[in-house]
Amino acid sequence: MKHGQGETVIIQSNNMKTKLKLASWNCRGVKSKSEWLNFSLLENDWDIILLQETWLCEFENNFLNSVNEKYDGIAVSSVKSNNFRRGRPYGGIAILWKKTLSPYIQSETFNDPRICAITLNINDSSFVIVSCYLPTADYPQDQTEYFSKIAALCETRNEHHVIVAGDFNCDKLRNAKKFNELSEAFELANLKSSDISKLPLNSVTYNNDALSAFSWIDHVFSSDNVYDSVDNFKIIAATPSDHSVLEFQISVLVPVNSSFTQHRKFVNWKALNEESIQNYYQTTQDLLINIRSFDEESEPTSEITRLYEHILSSLRLAEDKLSYKKKRRQKQISGWNRLG
Repeated sequence: MKHGQGETVIIQSNNMKTKLKLASWNCRGVKSKSEWLNFSLLENDWDIILLQETWLCEFENNFLNSVNEKYDGIAVSSVKSNNFRRGRPYGGIAILWKKTLSPYIQSETFNDPRICAITLNINDSSFVIVSCYLPTADYPQDQTEYFSKIAALCETRNEHHVIVAGDFNCDKLRNAKKFNELSEAFELANLKSSDISKLPLNSVTYNNDALSAFSWIDHVFSSDNVYDSVDNFKIIAATPSDHSVLEFQISVLVPVNSSFTQHRKFVNWKALNEESIQNYYQTTQDLLINIRSFDEESEPTSEITRLYEHILSSLRLAEDKLSYKKKRRQKQISGWNRLG
């Protein structure tokens, strides 16, 4: 089987589950964190992840579609393509979701680089899930304006189950006055904090690079009609960003019925040089060693599936980094080439 060729594989599944697993993460540059993100999508089996500070230019938003072949997404850049700039981009938000959910999802942007949303219509229930990245405490007036803007946006969707998650740049303990202002604005839209009441009060979701400052500025707010169903909060601190992942679940009956096409590449090992093969071995070893071992407390079938997908993804990531030898083109000499 030659490099560049492959076969089309149709993947189908039919079953139901009662929990939707979500996560929110300020990744501080998704391009440099894409390998870790892909690994984590498999390891943690997130159905939906809300991203902040993607640092993508407008023309790079499609990059998110390449992070994991089983996820679709929406992205909003804070850097327009026609803006000449130097240095890295800044800001930006996104939402990724499993392709199995795509038939039930509508995405929405608001001409604002700090807010985007999806609506999940499933089993007679409608969920509006908002990803946000708010201004820092250095801009209190801007924060106040965004508190009101998001509250007004959610208030117009009060017939839905509403969840707002992201980096609010607002700590309940270290900046109580501003957090109370946020809570009061959201209460007018029937939103209340879900993570504050369901995690220890000394929780931390952000630390600076010098590890000298810590705060809890990533939050989840939910409407009254879904508040009790938002639970199982977990903070994943070991990330390549200065923010932790804030993970949580929603109780909802979700049909998993997918049928999508993948194009699987094959490796032409004869076309690889020795350096590429050694790099492949090393990359494979580095990826496989980080796979979480079998969890005996979890359901066996799901654990086997997780391990299988994680191993497969690791091998494919290693394959994607392969460099092929350039094939030397034979010089055409009339009358001689056919004798070679």
